Amino acid sequence: MALFDKLGSLMDNVADKTQVLAETSKLNSRINEENNRISALKLSISNHILGLFDKGEIEDEQLTSLCEQVKSSLGIIAELQAEIARLKG
Repeated sequence: MALFDKLGSLMDNVADKTQVLAETSKLNSRINEENNRISALKLSISNHILGLFDKGEIEDEQLTSLCEQVKSSLGIIAELQAEIARLKG
């Protein structure tokens, strides 16, 4: 009987750990969903701020500097893409 008691205890332990893993996985999935939502919201905020910058409506010096850096990088990307297009003929 001791063997069956140990086996039963082992099975209960495995079932408990499986349930914890399943719940943890669900919670991690929800965390990832919220992180994705935050990333999308941050992108929307960034696009809105860049739009205001393009209209000359940004007065904050730090935001202006950051927007100028983004615009500079976008210009560099455009130049590099043009160079790739020229190389491909």
